Amino acid sequence: MNLQLLSCAGEKTLSDGVQMVPLQTGDSVSAQHAMLMALQGLCGERLAIRYVHDVFDGDTVCFMVETPEVWTRLEQENPHIRWFFIPIELIPDTFTTPVSQLHAAAQCFFHNRCPDKTGDAAVPSREKGMRDIWLLAATLVVALLYVALLFLQPSGESWGRGWNMIAFLFYSSPAAWLAAAIAFWRRRIGSGTRRTMAVAVATAGAVFPLVCLLVILIRA
Repeated sequence: MNLQLLSCAGEKTLSDGVQMVPLQTGDSVSAQHAMLMALQGLCGERLAIRYVHDVFDGDTVCFMVETPEVWTRLEQENPHIRWFFIPIELIPDTFTTPVSQLHAAAQCFFHNRCPDKTGDAAVPSREKGMRDIWLLAATLVVALLYVALLFLQPSGESWGRGWNMIAFLFYSSPAAWLAAAIAFWRRRIGSGTRRTMAVAVATAGAVFPLVCLLVILIRA
């Protein structure tokens, strides 16, 4: 990148020849952090700068730069990536923020509780939406199956009592297992509460046929 630092009427901007991003100045932010944020503004769609948290002490500050796609893949392979590598947008000033606030920012990002515009800065918005939709759909399917099982009563005496429940077992089991597989798949991507929810849904879907069979034995 061919970068230029421009100054006009007391205001400084960073330019790559196409875009211009103003540098935040004043006592509220250090010059180093202002430059980092300007760089992020220029190349945010292609590269994402993250602060390396909980690794160095003293006056050492370390950053990692990767494409958004690489950050997404790394988080899928190991959700704890989100604890050690924090998007710089989440930290008021990378160089002057107290350690307690750095821990709070890491906790926020790790549990996916940050605002969308910063908390998932390296995750494409489309992927975030898909992640929510897939897990929500799996949760609804498993919940509806358990509710239907709760109200299902044996009938069909002319064919033998409880045949309707056996038919329900055959038809509902594939849906439960499919929902469990989807939840288990999304478990690798989520973190914190979302990851716990995915594990619970996957477990509930996987054992549903056994629960359904037990209910049949009890009621029929």
